[in-house]
Amino acid sequence: MRVRTTIWQTAITAVVILTGMSLLGADRTTKENRGQLSARDYKFVSEAARGGMMEVKLGEVAKQRGTTQEIRDFGQRMITDHSKANEELKQLASTKGAVIPTEMTHHENTEMDRLEKLTGKEFEKE
Repeated sequence: MRVRTTIWQTAITAVVILTGMSLLGADRTTKENRGQLSARDYKFVSEAARGGMMEVKLGEVAKQRGTTQEIRDFGQRMITDHSKANEELKQLASTKGAVIPTEMTHHENTEMDRLEKLTGKEFEKE
């Protein structure tokens, strides 16, 4: 019985230690990624970067799926404007030692997938 208790205690201790190490590692990575930016500023910059990526992708979809020239032109403007803004944000963040995300979140990807399935007027309405 005592051996069994010791095995359980060891297993629980290992789980707690590994969980703590992964949490500390995640926090350290975030601090390293944000450079000189505060946590609040880094959150804003990260959200802006992911939002900008999404706008470029939406522009690409609008350019391909737009039923009117006006929609296709709007898609191109989104691509041009947001690509430029994304590059400026990346440069600004790098001057502060911050590394911005290069991928969208699962939620943002799910929303993109939903929009990419729409066509014609249904897409344009959204």
